[in-house]
Amino acid sequence: FCWGGTVALLAATRLGMPSVGYYGSRDVNFTGEAARAPLMFHFGAKDASIPPEAIERHREAWPQSEIFVYPDAGHAFDRDADAHAYDAASATLARERTLDFFARHLGGNA
Repeated sequence: FCWGGTVALLAATRLGMPSVGYYGSRDVNFTGEAARAPLMFHFGAKDASIPPEAIERHREAWPQSEIFVYPDAGHAFDRDADAHAYDAASATLARERTLDFFARHLGGNA
């Protein structure tokens, strides 16, 4: 999540590991790096730290990636310890998509 999502992105671009990032505001610093593995991104449409044009940069940099934008979610929408940020519906759907992604790209049951 957050900074960890950027670390996941770098695992895909530099190490060739399938990866999923949530929030991704720091990712735009690395849009010049080619993906060497499948990528998935989750963004909250209400996240002030990553405006729509930054999400579009993800689409342009990695057109093969799976990108989801959750209309009711802001930054940290999957942080259930914070009632102000948490969006249960978005978090649940993102988690389901993430687990499916890893099952497809890593095999077995994620």
